[in-house]
Amino acid sequence: MVDSAATALECMRLDFTQRNEMAQYFISRGIPFSTRISCPTSNRQPHQEPSRDSGLGWRPKDYVPKEVDYAAYEDARDTFFRQPRARTALMSGGIIWRLAVSHIGPENVLTGPTDTVFDKGDVWRPPGSVEFWDD
Repeated sequence: MVDSAATALECMRLDFTQRNEMAQYFISRGIPFSTRISCPTSNRQPHQEPSRDSGLGWRPKDYVPKEVDYAAYEDARDTFFRQPRARTALMSGGIIWRLAVSHIGPENVLTGPTDTVFDKGDVWRPPGSVEFWDD
C-alpha cells in the first residue's frame, strides 16, 4: 500500500508482475510503503504502551559532541535495528530509511508484518468489513 498518488502511478507505469518485485523497488529507492495484511473488521485497538525507547537522542543547539556520544548513538541505533518491528524503517523512506539500509535486509520486509502486529501495529479501517494492519 502506498500513500502517494505519484508512487501509485509509477507502479502502474512500471507494470510490476509480483508484489515482492514492487517492494524490492521501493526498498532500493527509499519510497515509503506498507505491507498491510487484511482481516475482518473488529473492535480491537492496537495496544499503545508507553515506549521504552528514548529514540536516538537529542542535544541542545550549542552542544559539542564527544567520541563517547557517537558511540552511545551507534549503540542505540544498533539496538533499535535489532528489533523485529524495525522493518518499518525500511518502508518509511527519508533519513530513517537511509540509516536502516545498512542494518536491515529486504527479506525482513518481504515476509510481512511481525507476530505482534495486532498488539503494537497500525490499523487502517476503510468503510466496509475489512481492516488492514501493519507494523
